[in-house]
This record gives sequence, C-alpha cells and structure tokens, in this order.
Amino acid sequence: MKNIVQHVLFTVLVMFNISATAACLKEGDRVSFSGVLKKEMFYGPPGWGENPETDEKVYDWFLYPDKPLTCVTGAETRDSPNWNKSMQIDLIDSDKIDSRYLNHHVTIDGRIELAATANDNSPVLLTDISGIHDN
Repeated sequence: MKNIVQHVLFTVLVMFNISATAACLKEGDRVSFSGVLKKEMFYGPPGWGENPETDEKVYDWFLYPDKPLTCVTGAETRDSPNWNKSMQIDLIDSDKIDSRYLNHHVTIDGRIELAATANDNSPVLLTDISGIHDN
C-alpha cells in the first residue's frame, strides 16, 4: 500500500511540473498580446548613456501588456526586477508600426525573442510582427 501511495504522489508531482513548465512561454513562440503601445528614448553609441550630449538617441517601440508576463523561459532570471512589464518591438519590425498607434491600446501578433544585443532594451522582445490591431 505504501508503494502505491508513493507512486501516486510521484506521478502527481511529475504531472504538476510538466504542466507548470508547459505554461511558460519560450523563445520562438507565436503570441498575441494586448496592451498600450509606447515609444521610448534610449542612448546608443558611442557611450550608451555615459555621454548624453554626444551619444546617439534611439527611439524604440514597447508594448506594456495588460497583464505582466508570468513566465518566459530564460527571461525571468535576468537582473531586471521589471523584466515582465514591457516588451520591446524588434528594431526591424518597428518600421511596421504606424504612429497613430502611439499611446493606444492595441493587440500585437508576433513571436517571443530574448534580448541578445546592446540594442535590446527589454529582456523579452516581440519580433516577426504579423499584425497590429487597434482596440
């Protein structure tokens, strides 16, 4: 009887871990998020903010989702405590965004990507944008 109870508990724990892992988004997942679209300025080269007078000013689009992200494999361990509050729109895809969406509530369809370069200003990015819909 003890072996049966142990086996059942083990099975329940394994199933819980699998479902918890399956709930996490991962790089490459196609997603659709709703939230407010904003444009923010960051300092670029040569000093990336160390010399604001001479550093390039870069403007990036961000989606602030209605609900913060809860689990994105590889992103939640980053140093930023607010890693889940916004997602940068990939630089290439930012050309697809019409300025009429600025500060509007929208739905964006795209793909999850993790930050990999100095140009990435959030741990989670949206890339390969296939649609933006005004809500």
